[in-house]
Amino acid sequence: MSKRKQKTQQRNPESAAEPKKIAAPTTASKRKAKVYKPTNAMALRTRMIGVAVLIVVLIGGGSVLVNHTNTQNDQKNMTMTSMAYVVGTTQNCAGSSPFASAVGFPRGVLDTRANFVKGLALRELDASGNILRTYQHPSWSQAGYLGSFQRDAAGNIFVIPTPYINILDNPPKKANIVYRIDRNTGEMVPLANLPVLAPATPENVYGLLGLTYDCETRSLYVSSVFGSTFTNVAGCIFQLDPNTGEVRSSFEYVDAFGIGVFNSVSGKRLYFGLARTPDVYSVSLDASGKFGKDVRPEFSIAEAGGSFDERAKSITFQGSNQLIVKIMPFDFNLTATNQAKQIVLSYGYDSQADKWLLQAAQTLNGTSINS
Repeated sequence: MSKRKQKTQQRNPESAAEPKKIAAPTTASKRKAKVYKPTNAMALRTRMIGVAVLIVVLIGGGSVLVNHTNTQNDQKNMTMTSMAYVVGTTQNCAGSSPFASAVGFPRGVLDTRANFVKGLALRELDASGNILRTYQHPSWSQAGYLGSFQRDAAGNIFVIPTPYINILDNPPKKANIVYRIDRNTGEMVPLANLPVLAPATPENVYGLLGLTYDCETRSLYVSSVFGSTFTNVAGCIFQLDPNTGEVRSSFEYVDAFGIGVFNSVSGKRLYFGLARTPDVYSVSLDASGKFGKDVRPEFSIAEAGGSFDERAKSITFQGSNQLIVKIMPFDFNLTATNQAKQIVLSYGYDSQADKWLLQAAQTLNGTSINS
């Protein structure tokens, strides 16, 4: 058994226990929040949440072809879900953003790393990944520090705020705003200021944490923990119209971090990492992308040897049977410590059992972890 696994078991002897049941989505606005008793592992370690890493995604001309290689041939061999969707990722439609070429960055990449930029920047990199040039629209820094972002089929970019070191640039009143960057002008404006289930609290400076886009239903999903405390769950996952910001449906009273949509053999599902435990759950989605009633546990990242305060920061599906989960410590607090080392977990999809199986665990620099 690795030292990493031993450390996990020492800190959280209950981590291998049966996961807690999560209630099905509800839209009852006055439903009482569930109460969780904070564990020692949750309350002890305080670390800064990791800001979004540099995402090397082409947003200029030609990028619409990213992830589309052999799509037609692959679909011929793919299993169909119960809703007639092809089993696999739903995030393979990201379109190009013409503004990037207009400002002289036809093959630029987006960067929201807080230790390099406040807001968002468009970079030109050399073959080694070094920054050669940078472009930043005046509107890209007006929302403070930013985190996760997604693109739709048209090339519009969606991004959420993420506080860094303090909340001077990211006040709580703006923590639940989703922003949209226009594909043609590059201007960033608020898309939606999402409703909250509880008032802001000094125990938790966060609002939005996770963001993903479903190409098939043209839905934008975002997770929020606004108003949650160590004992009360007040988070929500929203399904939004990416054009108007209208809330199409919501999954209330669940604190979720990373989120992603996948067409399983049992139908379309939204996977989400819990912000309170190292568990990943999923909830069913209907043909229009609205939340269903089937909520189930999928796996625990603690099984890969992680510590109990680590969470699924991002959930990314690739092709018909691959899942990449980036994990890092999170406990609702914000401190000015160094960014924690992020771990990347790789899972394979067993379509016969409708389950995800751990394949590998490594650090972002590629170092393998013996779990």
